[in-house]
Amino acid sequence: MLSNKLRKKRLIESISSKTLDAILVTSPENVFYITGFTPHQLTVSRQPGFAYAIVFPDENHRDFLITMDYEVPTFKNKSDEVEVLSYDTWVGVKSYDEFVNKKDEPKINKFRTSMDIVEDLINEYNLSSSVVGLEMQSLPVSHMHILTERFPNIRWIDVSDDFLIARSIKMNDEIEIYRRLTEACDKALHEMSKYVEVGAEIMNLIKIYRTSCLKNGFTPSSWSMLGSGPNSSMLKLPSNHVIKDGESLRFDGGCEADFKFYKTDFSRSWLVGRPDKKLVEIKKILLDAQSHMIEKIKPGLQFNELFELGFSKVKKKIPNYSRGHLGHSISLGPQTADKPYIALNETRQIEPGMILCIEVPFYIRDYNGFNIEDMILVTENGAEVLTYRTPHILPMEEFL
Repeated sequence: MLSNKLRKKRLIESISSKTLDAILVTSPENVFYITGFTPHQLTVSRQPGFAYAIVFPDENHRDFLITMDYEVPTFKNKSDEVEVLSYDTWVGVKSYDEFVNKKDEPKINKFRTSMDIVEDLINEYNLSSSVVGLEMQSLPVSHMHILTERFPNIRWIDVSDDFLIARSIKMNDEIEIYRRLTEACDKALHEMSKYVEVGAEIMNLIKIYRTSCLKNGFTPSSWSMLGSGPNSSMLKLPSNHVIKDGESLRFDGGCEADFKFYKTDFSRSWLVGRPDKKLVEIKKILLDAQSHMIEKIKPGLQFNELFELGFSKVKKKIPNYSRGHLGHSISLGPQTADKPYIALNETRQIEPGMILCIEVPFYIRDYNGFNIEDMILVTENGAEVLTYRTPHILPMEEFL
């Protein structure tokens, strides 16, 4: 099990500026983050109500996971810090005695919903007129209405960004997961790179990548893109396009840890055949800028300062270069880019334990596109590149 006690401590630190009595957690990734458990139906449907977690801003206070009766046995006795509570479902699970006797045991309250269990806890812990944190950025409006109607005296405070702040610093076991994830997708892309040549079909190449990810123990991200020529300058899933002489081939994607939610995001751009000299020049500029950024990463450096290091370097050579950010934090899905972003308006400092995606892209519509991107772990003294196995320059690119 992951260190949910340490992760709860991180969350408490991130909400320290808010006066909260509890947090109602509704998204599958944050229920997992805070409890270490992955409710199945909540994860598959992303519909609040299939499961909840109730968290108290006290390191020593027991927290609660509310999930369906059909799933409760999966999580029983897995944590001393999280109590698993059950609500009734349509599944119709019977006890052994009910099966043998063909008669249900007497039950005072049948078909209590997950919201009924939430209300029980709110009443038990005197939260009916309290301040409770809520993930408002991912919560459907319809569910927000249900909560405000059922609990009219609770004041709800958005804690969506507080979870991202907490998640941006990784615990040791999370770092280990990322080491395995990045190794799997990096090896898969390196394997695919062996088949890159003029005349190669994009769909065949991405199949090699996906098969290798699975062989290495993780699921390839369904959104991973691979495209050459005009398709490399847009957001587009792989097609049957055949690589032409002189095109740029761009991969942007990764793999994921399924119900543990952790994802990767890195990119490679290769010039295939005999490219235009201007494309060669652009790739060199982007590579140089990204290398410079990684070289300068250290705890205490502000995210906007890191942005300026990369942006100004490209801007000197490409005066009309424009870009909103040059990377981001990454943790649990569904999105791959988490706050903080490496952007001009982000004044937060870089800290040890952060895992960042450092990227310097450049896209020329209807022509060719590049993204130079690696995942790095911030250490006490600098940065450790996690996606180091797949080269940015293939043997065919002798001209570089």
